[in-house]
Amino acid sequence: MTLTQCNDHHAQTERLVLRNRRLKAASASSFRLSKFYLDCISDTGDALIVYAARAEWRGLKFSYVSLLESAPGLPTRMSSSLRAYAAPAWRDGSLCFDFAPLKISARWQTENAPTQYPLLKTSAGEVIWTCLAPRARATINHRGKRIEGSGYAEHLLLTIPPWQLPIKDLHWGRFHSATDSLVWIKWLGEQPLDLTLHNGVALDAPSEISADHVRVQPLTLTLSDTRELCVGRIATTALWPLRKIISAFPSSILNLHESKWISAGTLHHDAVSSGMPECGYALHEHVIFPARTT
Repeated sequence: MTLTQCNDHHAQTERLVLRNRRLKAASASSFRLSKFYLDCISDTGDALIVYAARAEWRGLKFSYVSLLESAPGLPTRMSSSLRAYAAPAWRDGSLCFDFAPLKISARWQTENAPTQYPLLKTSAGEVIWTCLAPRARATINHRGKRIEGSGYAEHLLLTIPPWQLPIKDLHWGRFHSATDSLVWIKWLGEQPLDLTLHNGVALDAPSEISADHVRVQPLTLTLSDTRELCVGRIATTALWPLRKIISAFPSSILNLHESKWISAGTLHHDAVSSGMPECGYALHEHVIFPARTT
């Protein structure tokens, strides 16, 4: 091998070493969150919400499952586990989720096909939302108790760290009556988003959202008899079971403030002059994001 060849070989080796270091650094700092949200509300207003998530960041990998229980006149209860779980899966037309550590066995039977929406795509990553079941007949067995009612299921995939999302305020909710479903996602910030699904179909109209109503032509949903499920910094609410793991996360995400409620809902079809409005229950939340952290 000539001197020139040796130099070329050495330079190529150095380039490969530097490339591997960059790839390793990028892999170590990359973020990925896969989160399932599954719920059920009975005819009497009892509610169960299941969260199942996996996250990867800077070489750290962890899973968690949590269950939020709410009944009229009683305080909200939450149980959680950091054990690994098998993702919800479709079996015989139903979305099924079983998790032995929390004694959860649940089914969501729906006739609606899942719909997927890319909510955000930037150089830092993307957000992909899948509405798995906009309205379903749900059954959740938990520690010997059984709740049946109207259910909803979705999946969220983030490859952009949540503290880098261009969001200031986020509104999310779902409403079910005997015949209708309404799902809304709206965020304000550098790249605003306004998405509303009625019976699984996106509406081509802007939404107006407040504490007591959601309006998107040709529909108006009024909210009443609201009861609080959880309010506070996310580090003390949804992420409390992960408090030791997430201590390395930027303070901006730990100080994110969420408010989650369940309300009686009445859906009015503005374009219909006759007929009765649709009544049911809504689960909805408002999230306030602190200033972004790079």
